[in-house]
Amino acid sequence: MGFVTPKTMSLFSHIRIAADSSEWAISRSDPATAFGAAAPTISAICNTSCRMQTRKLQGITMKQAMEQAMKKALLIDAHQHYPGFANGKLNKTMAAVIKEEMALLGYEVMQTVIEDGYDIDAEVQKHVDADVIILQSPVYWFATPWIYKKYVDEVFTAGLVQQRLLVSDGRTRDDPSKQYGSGGKMQGKKYMLSLTWNAPEEAFGDARQFLFEGRSVDDVFVSNTANYKFCGADVLPSFSCHDVVKQADIEGDIARLRGHLTAAI
Repeated sequence: MGFVTPKTMSLFSHIRIAADSSEWAISRSDPATAFGAAAPTISAICNTSCRMQTRKLQGITMKQAMEQAMKKALLIDAHQHYPGFANGKLNKTMAAVIKEEMALLGYEVMQTVIEDGYDIDAEVQKHVDADVIILQSPVYWFATPWIYKKYVDEVFTAGLVQQRLLVSDGRTRDDPSKQYGSGGKMQGKKYMLSLTWNAPEEAFGDARQFLFEGRSVDDVFVSNTANYKFCGADVLPSFSCHDVVKQADIEGDIARLRGHLTAAI
């Protein structure tokens, strides 16, 4: 992909490009200027295309890549620091991979690090703006750290009060056919979990295993994903780094996460 065709240039004429703190519109009347101004974006798109071809993925067109470039992703980092026990290095690494990969896929990435603090109304707005929401979290005692539960209680309650993420539980006294959980306003949005576990992969999906008795990671975390489904979002298959204490495979996990994001998103 070492040249720009007239068809490709016509696509560039329909987008606005932001660089540093300035913004300009690309005009059909000056394609040479447009090409020069668009060089960083063209390069990013080329890099994305090459990554996709390397992974032997099919079915995405330049037009679809351009359309994706207008979308936004919200990355929520739920790590909670425990000195000497959970320093968060792996979680930060995986969050950085998600941020990089989503940018390569054409998304503007917003990020919230819960432990650094947050503004509740701003988080509601991020959820309204986001097309994809990804939670990166360690698993502490078979759930996310408690600061994430606090975050959800505050942000989703505000989203209900403001009628921005949902309007009700979906039911009405006048229409008993309406089901519980159908009152959300996040239709068309996607939510994905990315987790780091001490539990090995073989502990899941096998009825012979003592603890989970055949349940998948998605089964175990249904109370987490239900928040977003309750609000109307589509829940994507989760991603997990397994056995990170005894048999960590960070490079392998990073490669799998990249592939998972491209396939799922």
